[in-house]
Amino acid sequence: MEANRVKGNAPLVDTKPMDGSQWTSSPYDPQTTSPADRGLPPAPAWTLPEARPDVRGWKKFFAIAGIVFGFLVLLTIPGWWGLSVYRQWKAGTRPQPNGLIAWGVIASILCSLLLLAASTGSLSTPAPPTDAYGYTRAMRQGFVAGCAKSGGGDAACNCYFDALERRYSPDEFRAEAARYQQTGSFSDETLQAIRTCL
Repeated sequence: MEANRVKGNAPLVDTKPMDGSQWTSSPYDPQTTSPADRGLPPAPAWTLPEARPDVRGWKKFFAIAGIVFGFLVLLTIPGWWGLSVYRQWKAGTRPQPNGLIAWGVIASILCSLLLLAASTGSLSTPAPPTDAYGYTRAMRQGFVAGCAKSGGGDAACNCYFDALERRYSPDEFRAEAARYQQTGSFSDETLQAIRTCL
């Protein structure tokens, strides 16, 4: 007799009772029938490998940037921590390190802004304030202090400086001061300007 009959798409397994009575049919289900029930050896035990996280693209870039910038702060402790987290993420034993990626984004933006500010010169020391003629307060104070040591009064020395700054630009004034230090005398133009205060 035929042991297996196919009805439609499902194979049927026919079994004949030992006492000779009716045939019975039951659908064959390979998912519920174990290999031992079918007389087959058991399947080898194996499992699917776990899928590793997608460690590439912009997330990887900013995670590595976070590690680099972590080494620049707090005696490199955040850098070593970030490197450990990144290795665990890459191995698939840790979920995506959002904190490390966020730190990489923030640090990259701050570094870019600092480089941009340095290249445009906005970080340079601002020039000290000057008066209407371009002279700084330090230049006036230096002149008045030297004049007072030479025996002039504060009012007279301030008058001399006012007269000189109207006649000379700051660069010309420095050249005249250097001339006086070398020769010990003023030019005729300087003496004429000083006489207006006498």
